[in-house]
Amino acid sequence: MRLLGHCLQFCLLRAGVTGAHLVLSGDGSHGVFRFYPLPENPSVPEGCFQVAGVFNPEMGALAVLPTCTWYLKPRDYLPAAFGGTVVSPARSSV
Repeated sequence: MRLLGHCLQFCLLRAGVTGAHLVLSGDGSHGVFRFYPLPENPSVPEGCFQVAGVFNPEMGALAVLPTCTWYLKPRDYLPAAFGGTVVSPARSSV
C-alpha cells in the first residue's frame, strides 16, 4: 500500500484553525509534517518537523509520531503525535 501526502485543516487548542500538510514515504514509515497560517487565522506561525509513521494495514490505523527533528521551529512550540484511519490508498484521514 502506498500512502501519500494529504492536505488538511485542523484546530490546535491554543493556536486556533491551522493549515497542515503531511507527506509520508511510500510505506508510511517516515515523513514530514508542516503547519502554517490560514487567512482566517494569520497569526499562526509556520513550522515543519520530521515524523515517523506506524501503519497497521489490517485495521487501516496510522499513527504519526514526532522524531523531534525540526526543519522550521517556531518559538515555544513542541511537536505533536496524532493518528487516524486510512480510508483508501489515495485518500486518508489523519
